[in-house]
Order: sequence, then structure tokens, then C-alpha cells
Amino acid sequence: MHVCHTIADVVDRAKAERSENTLRKDFTPSELLAAGRRIAELERPKAKQRQREGGDHGRQARYSGLGSMEPKPESERDAHKADTAISEALGISRGHYQRLKRIDNATRSEAGYRDGLNGWSG
Repeated sequence: MHVCHTIADVVDRAKAERSENTLRKDFTPSELLAAGRRIAELERPKAKQRQREGGDHGRQARYSGLGSMEPKPESERDAHKADTAISEALGISRGHYQRLKRIDNATRSEAGYRDGLNGWSG
């Protein structure tokens, strides 16, 4: 069993699995989401760092009047960097990955809502 320690390891492993997948059917949406979650766990610290850097830039603009005319930092220009990295590793577009996440979130909240109604005695 191979243990991945960095985001590069996970991304490389996901790309290798995708490349190996040529002789079988395409990944199912649930397989894509599971792989995306594994990658997201390792991508999360980098995303938090980008958020902190973006927050610093916002504070500077707020307290300097109208803000500077300098180009925005890379972290602000690419707000969806984590989803982009994950979707590239999975071999799908960022939009496709985001749709899969929205469907999964909606399904989970609907299941939670139904579970809550089952316990209701009104």
C-alpha cells in the first residue's frame, strides 16, 4: 500500500489511477467525489494560506482609501485554485467537479432533512 504524504503525491497518484483506468469503465461520480475529498484534505492548508494572504490584501486596500491600482495577488485572481487542482488531478473540468459537489451536498442535506422528519411526532 502506498501512503501519500504531500499534495503532489496525491495528485500524482490520482493522475496515475486515471491513466490506469483505460481498460475499465469511467469513474462513477461517487468515485470521483471520494478521490476529490482525499485530495481536498491535503489541499486545505494551502487554501487557508491563500485566504490569509487575500485577507491581508483586502485590509490594505480598505485602509488606504480607494485601494491600490496594482494587480491583485495570484491568490485573489484564482479564487477556485483548490477546486482547479482537484479537478485537474481527476481529469475533469472545475465546473464538472463543482456540479458533483453541489449534487452531493444537496443529497446529503435532503437525507438529513428526511431523517429529521422521521423523528418528528407532531
